[in-house]
Amino acid sequence: MATDDTIIETDRLILRQWRESDLDGLAAMMADADHAQYIGGQKTREESWRLLAAFIGHQQLRGYGLWVMEDKATGAFAGRAGVWYPHGWPEIEVGWGVALPFLRRGYATEAGAVAARWAFEHLGLDHVISIIHEDNHASKGVAAKLGEVYDRDFQLWDMPCQIYRLDKDKLIG
Repeated sequence: MATDDTIIETDRLILRQWRESDLDGLAAMMADADHAQYIGGQKTREESWRLLAAFIGHQQLRGYGLWVMEDKATGAFAGRAGVWYPHGWPEIEVGWGVALPFLRRGYATEAGAVAARWAFEHLGLDHVISIIHEDNHASKGVAAKLGEVYDRDFQLWDMPCQIYRLDKDKLIG
């Protein structure tokens, strides 16, 4: 299980636990309606604070969760990624969401691969899923780069989504 001091480093990223000081970056990421439509929807600063608290709470309840994605070169908030299994989810999910200034750099793929590997090694899973809105072609591309394959359609609240599945022996990267 992860602990509050879990830090995972890649060549370009640091994946770490949430701090209250991450609110500015998270709020900026969630403020843009177009950008946030596939990662939980547009949020006010206050709603973003509650989301940050939910991420911390998930970590406490489950022993794992979504980490802050920090750009190693600048220390800037670059998004969030990790392993997520909130109440109502069909299975444990590997998820990612990249902040606007860091799009199209491969950060989602880099962080998603590390998160999936962490789930396989630390949670003993033989597969994970990603729940992706049916119109989110960028995330479908990330899923394919990780080795995930379409599994089934899924309705998440009022959103038509698809579940992509990654078997442990299929992880790319």
